Amino acid sequence: MNPPEQPSSLLWLSKQQRPSSSTALPDLSTKQQPPTKKKKNTTTSSSTTTATTTATTTSSTSSSRRRRNDSEEQERDGDPHNIECRFVYHHEQYFWQAIEEIKNGRKESCWSWFLLPTAPYIVDGVELGSSTNRAYALRGDDAVVAYLTFPTTSITTTIHDHQQQQQQQQHHSHNHNHQQEERRTVVNLRQNYLTLLRLIRHQLLHSERTLTDLMGSLDAVKAISSFQLFERIGRQMNDQELYGLCTDVLKLCGK
Repeated sequence: MNPPEQPSSLLWLSKQQRPSSSTALPDLSTKQQPPTKKKKNTTTSSSTTTATTTATTTSSTSSSRRRRNDSEEQERDGDPHNIECRFVYHHEQYFWQAIEEIKNGRKESCWSWFLLPTAPYIVDGVELGSSTNRAYALRGDDAVVAYLTFPTTSITTTIHDHQQQQQQQQHHSHNHNHQQEERRTVVNLRQNYLTLLRLIRHQLLHSERTLTDLMGSLDAVKAISSFQLFERIGRQMNDQELYGLCTDVLKLCGK
């Protein structure tokens, strides 16, 4: 089925033709690179170690990003659908984990709300679904367009090794070099969606797994809903790449 002409009210995103199937795993390196890490040394003083005596032995992550929750502020900043806070930071956290899970043939953790978003679940005019499902629903075509066209975002996260801190405390250290790592992640929501679609299509084409095998029974239904939503918006936006991938995956799922 050929996509109809582009409506004047929507954006032109891509003139690429539908990608062809390949027997090899999709080359994810051409789309986005995994987060890069950079080590640096900082000095831990006795006052710092005293303040962190309750730290756990596992590493934890603290981010320099600022999460904005005020909807009015979001609208003033040009993000009326709150795409940044609802999706960008979760992509930074879960995208590469999701890629590894689908490569391994089975979704193991909870990320479909953020990486394969859907429209609200409405039955007889009443919105149903969990509170999380409602929180991450894309409400209206404008919200889907905003998701697909949201600017590429660079996020830097500092990783603190609290295990090393605790060891220093146990030895009554007062002035030791303390290693930290900075992780820089570049997030592009549209490219992430396309990359995940390509990998799902590859698994459906070249393995004996079904979408239910890959996603689980509940999330397979949500994934189909997401593919149908993005296929329709991709057709309206004349985004050939998005429309073609969604169509391919839906056909492989018998839809």
